[in-house]
Amino acid sequence: MPKTSGGRNYEITELGKRIADEYPASLHIEQPPQPGSEEVVEEKEAEASPLVTEVQRLIADLEEAATDSQNPEHLERAVAEAFGFLGFSVDQLGETGDTDVLAQASIGPDSYTVIADAKARGDGRLHTLEVYTLKDHLRRNEADYAVVVAGSFSGGKVRRHAEDNGVVLLSVPVLGDWLRLHATTPLNLDQYLALFETPGLAEEIPLSVESAAESRQQWAHLL
Repeated sequence: MPKTSGGRNYEITELGKRIADEYPASLHIEQPPQPGSEEVVEEKEAEASPLVTEVQRLIADLEEAATDSQNPEHLERAVAEAFGFLGFSVDQLGETGDTDVLAQASIGPDSYTVIADAKARGDGRLHTLEVYTLKDHLRRNEADYAVVVAGSFSGGKVRRHAEDNGVVLLSVPVLGDWLRLHATTPLNLDQYLALFETPGLAEEIPLSVESAAESRQQWAHLL
C-alpha cells in the first residue's frame, strides 16, 4: 500500500522490489579509523617501517664506528650518511688538513653550512678538542657552524673549550634521537638550525625542534 507524506504518495516499483530483495539493507555502517586507534597505529607503523629500519641501521653503524679507532673513516662515513638522511647535501672530505664532513643546507637566503669532525675513540669518549684545527676548517670551507661528533665527551675542559670557541659537541646518542625524530616527523632544515646555534655540549634535541615536530604531528592528525 502506498505511503502518504505531506500530501504526496510514494510507491515502490517492481524493479525497486527486485533490487531490494537482491540487496537487502544493512544497519552496519563502516566508520573510518580514528586518529590514535590501533588501525591507524598499525597503518603508520607499516608505512614507516622502511624509514625505521634505515634509522636503526644508521644508529647501529654510528655506535659501532664511534669506538672503531683503528678505522676513523668508518665514523666519517657514518656521520656523512646520517646528515644525508637528515636532508643535508653532504661531502665526505676527510683529507689531511680538512674537515671530515661538509654538510650544506641549501634553503635560499637562509642557507647555512656545517663542518662536522668525526672523532672515534677506543672507549667512545673524546677527551681533547682541537679548537684551532676546527677554526681552520671553518675558514677553509667558509662554513657557518662547527660540530664535533663522538660517542660521548669527557668533563668540563672539553665542554668549556667548545662553549668558548663556538663549537657544538654532538654525541652519538643525541644524533640518534635526531635521526629517530626525523624518521617519524621530518622537519625543514631551517628548523634544524637550532641544533647548531648554541655552542657546547648538545645534551638533547632543542625544545624548539621538538615543539615543531609536535605541531606537525597535530596537523597531520587534523588532516
